[in-house]
Amino acid sequence: MKPSRPVWTWIAAAAVVAFALVLPQPWVDPGFRPAPGTRPAMLIAGVVILLVAAYVPKGRTRGTVPAVGVLGTTVAVYPTLLTLGGGLGGPVVELLAGGWHIVPLTLVQLVPVMASSRAVGRRRRRWEATILLVALAGVALVAAALAGVAGAETWSMVVWLGSFLLAPVVTWRAVAGSGGETRRRAILAAVAAMFPVGIIAWCTAVGFLAAGIGADEDASVTALLWGFAVGTLLCGLGGAATTAPAGSPILRTHVVVSALHGLLGTVVLIVGSVVALLLPADVVPPGVALLAGGAATAALTWPWLRLHGWLARVVDPAAELRHELALLGHIDDGRHRGSALVVLRRLVDDPDLTLAFKVDAGRWTGADGAVLDPSDTVVSASPDAEVAAAGAAATSPPADVVLAATDGRPTVVALPGTPEAAARLASFGDLTAVLRHAWAEACLVYAAGRADLAAEHERSRIAQDLHDGLQGRLLGLALNLQLSGHAVDDPSTRLLLEETVGALRSAVEEVRALGGGRQPELLARGGLAVALGSLFSAVRPVVGLDVSPSRFAPDVEATAYYVVSEAVTNALKHSAARRVDVRIGADTDALTVTVSDDGRGGADPRLGSGLRGLAERVAAAGGVLVVRDAVPTGTVVEAVVPCGS
Repeated sequence: MKPSRPVWTWIAAAAVVAFALVLPQPWVDPGFRPAPGTRPAMLIAGVVILLVAAYVPKGRTRGTVPAVGVLGTTVAVYPTLLTLGGGLGGPVVELLAGGWHIVPLTLVQLVPVMASSRAVGRRRRRWEATILLVALAGVALVAAALAGVAGAETWSMVVWLGSFLLAPVVTWRAVAGSGGETRRRAILAAVAAMFPVGIIAWCTAVGFLAAGIGADEDASVTALLWGFAVGTLLCGLGGAATTAPAGSPILRTHVVVSALHGLLGTVVLIVGSVVALLLPADVVPPGVALLAGGAATAALTWPWLRLHGWLARVVDPAAELRHELALLGHIDDGRHRGSALVVLRRLVDDPDLTLAFKVDAGRWTGADGAVLDPSDTVVSASPDAEVAAAGAAATSPPADVVLAATDGRPTVVALPGTPEAAARLASFGDLTAVLRHAWAEACLVYAAGRADLAAEHERSRIAQDLHDGLQGRLLGLALNLQLSGHAVDDPSTRLLLEETVGALRSAVEEVRALGGGRQPELLARGGLAVALGSLFSAVRPVVGLDVSPSRFAPDVEATAYYVVSEAVTNALKHSAARRVDVRIGADTDALTVTVSDDGRGGADPRLGSGLRGLAERVAAAGGVLVVRDAVPTGTVVEAVVPCGS
């Protein structure tokens, strides 16, 4: 794999070569002698940072990766300068070695701030300038201390220690209000800002402890340099991690939580070391002090580990919403939207909060399924405006908050009642995965409503066509026959005409019932057995009926009635059947309709609109329709419809 920025690999190689050249030289600085392995550890830390900077993919880093590379360079050359500064490189090199730590210690503050700015998309030039000014002030105070100015050394320490608080404050402020992957990047930047402080502080405390139990001053300096190496390494790695591409494993919640655990573990170790240091050496033996520090560390370990859930909520605020929804247990179909709304209202303490779900282009519905007026919410904006809004609207305060999106387009929007609720909602970040069921439910309900509306419109159209066409013709024919009957003297002929007129009027009623979406009157009054017996009275020698006399729900009976009528009509019309048998029976929870014939078979519901329409009608009632060939010949149409009886 080729590095995307080979310049950092060249610098790393040069640092290794330079260190190898000076390493054989004896350490001549009488001030301190670091333990073996200290200088190589510093070199390794710098080289690792440089290699990370070299292999980070190019992208919109906004200076973060170059800053990481510069940090790695300053760390990698530091052990070489320390070696040469012991009298081998002259006064200039000695001066550089004495104050070189200022450069990487300034960079470990700048890198997290720059990484945080890139993560949240807000540049903090004033804070970066402040860090640089504090660094210059520290350099001036160090120079004054070297010149013998009274109090300069003390003020130098105060300024340096105080400056290390700037980066953590700036980066953690950036975390507030962010969400999703952006929040995880910002947290990594904040952790990168705190690791150098924590590691160096802990190693310094360990050095003092070592001195307290009899070690020389070299132990303290060695511990400080090890803390410098580890702290700068973690800072560089954390800064580079914030530039990882979207979806990278580095940005997963458990990785960021692990980084926070490492930070808290460092704090626990610092507290234990400080406890041991605070015990007076002239009163408490060193061994007892170490035991006290270990006991304090052990006592803090249990509450630290118990903070795992809290850390998960810090990294992923949506975890709280998922937890609250999980407490509700199984959520029935049709209740996902309402459940999400109730939980969100409770979490943000806003009883006026409402939700809007995008169910179609330019169409939004509320949690109750009602179509919203687009002029009242951000959802009325154009698609481009929705993308530019990136989670907030410019309608009227408090701003609407986008909770979920698909392909960059908002799909679920919260309409809070207070600015505080809006800020709390924004902190949840991307809730697309959490609200997926609620959004899908809203889309299904809207689609079903549109289908019902379309069916109602089509039914009205058919009813109008029947009223204006077939119904009028039937009524006209019945009237003509009725009038003609007055001129017929033969009683049997007159009776036949009267029966025909009655049949026509019944047909008119059936047409009206079908056009209005109602059940046929005989079906509603007498049930399936009576209605089907009347329907097939003229063809009873061909159609055999075995129908349960029980009554069922009106929609179940209507579905069975139309299945039988359509299936028998198809059999008599298309299959040349000589016999059609109809059986309707019921068990505890389903009505089974079976229509079998002895025709030629080969019926395919995919080819005919009649069978396809039956399948759709049965599916709408929650049942299933099966069409198969009979043995040895013919067709079997079977429908199973839930009846709940």
